[in-house]
Amino acid sequence: MDRRRFLLLSGVAAATATAGCLGDDDTPADPEYGDWFDNVPHFEGFEDVTDREEITVLVGAGEYGFLYEPPAITVVPGTRVRFEWTGEGGAHEVSERDDEWSNPGGLTESADHTWERPFEEPGTHLYKCWPHRANGMKGGVFVDAHTG
Repeated sequence: MDRRRFLLLSGVAAATATAGCLGDDDTPADPEYGDWFDNVPHFEGFEDVTDREEITVLVGAGEYGFLYEPPAITVVPGTRVRFEWTGEGGAHEVSERDDEWSNPGGLTESADHTWERPFEEPGTHLYKCWPHRANGMKGGVFVDAHTG
């Protein structure tokens, strides 16, 4: 191998190794949610809670018990989100938009019910209460890999 080809290949290898250390260019820097929150009356953007290791989201909040509070949060990877049922508005669930995960036991009405879930994967994780999603009972967690 001649010197020029060796230097070229060495430079490509070094650039590839460095890019891996800097992170994935596909990791979103902002929440992606389209029209998900259009009918959520108290949505005003994603609340930044990146300074916390754990955050509580109320299930069955609002005047009629058909909301999550807060509706949308930004966290760092590894943050535990604790969903805490209020007992208002009937039976609720916390189920990922495409049903990839949900709280164990499904629909729950008990005011003393809680469920914790760590959010590790960077990106926007949208969820809903299936029977009340048309009433605006939808939420989101944005895991921001660019902070923390």
